[in-house]
Amino acid sequence: MLISESSNFSGASWQTYSSSPTFTLSDGEGEKTLYLKLRDQAEFETETFSQKITYDVSPPSAVTISNLPSSWANSNPTLTFAATDVGSGIDRYEININDGGWNTVSATYTPNLPSGTHTLQVKAYDKSGKVSSASSDKLYLDLEPPTFKLSQPSLDKANKTTTDTGSIVLAGKAQDQKTLSGLKELYFTVNNSQTKWKVNLDKAGYFHYTIINLRKGESTIHFKLADKAGNLTSFDFKVENTGFG
Repeated sequence: MLISESSNFSGASWQTYSSSPTFTLSDGEGEKTLYLKLRDQAEFETETFSQKITYDVSPPSAVTISNLPSSWANSNPTLTFAATDVGSGIDRYEININDGGWNTVSATYTPNLPSGTHTLQVKAYDKSGKVSSASSDKLYLDLEPPTFKLSQPSLDKANKTTTDTGSIVLAGKAQDQKTLSGLKELYFTVNNSQTKWKVNLDKAGYFHYTIINLRKGESTIHFKLADKAGNLTSFDFKVENTGFG
């Protein structure tokens, strides 16, 4: 019998027939093709038989996790996993979220997680069953808008108040859940003006601001409250200035 990785059997020597022959593959992992010929005692040779095999002794590389937000996100991101394997190739990925067990996922994966800090572990399997080391990272999700409550001025059921001086005091409290991204800014506009007026918040989220020189008649105050993940809360109310304007 004659065995070689070369289709023309270059460098191969005839050996005694065996039902379980041994052959040393060339260096390097990946797909290889073995060629085989047989001959009988009269030296008649068979046709050439071939068989592809995959030589794979190394596990895949560690998984690279892409599209993972570097800070707080306000929606579940679509993650991309990538690993390399020089032998049999990547077969699948598995993910473990918050030590909840391993589950098979595709190379593109969108989790469905609530607000909070989540630990992700991802590993890759190749087609010969070898597994990479686990890659680990954090996903920070804040899906909840911040809250906003006015203590001044006092509003009626139609979210309206009055002034006879052309000025009005704005006071209240803004907050975000302690375990989430935290407050970023509070600002307001008057009557859809392009000018944004920033309202300073103390460490506890309380604010106090006085608007002066409101025009006579009705004005609308538009509040916007943002957290660090980009969630927004809006609140509008109307002020009727009955004094001079």
